[in-house]
Amino acid sequence: MRIFLTGGAGCLGSNLAERYLEAGHDLLILDNFATGHRESLPEEHPHMTLVEGSV
Repeated sequence: MRIFLTGGAGCLGSNLAERYLEAGHDLLILDNFATGHRESLPEEHPHMTLVEGSV
C-alpha cells in the first residue's frame, strides 16, 4: 500500500512510519520539522520518500 504521512518526523508519525515500513508499505512523508526531528526517521529506506514542507 502507498501511504502519505504528514508530520512523519514527530512522535506519533515516526512510530507509525516505522510500523508501516516494517509491514512493507511505501511511504511518502511530509514534515516541516517545526517540532519533529529528522533523526526520528531512518536515514534511507528504499520504500520511504521524505519531503520537507508544509500542507
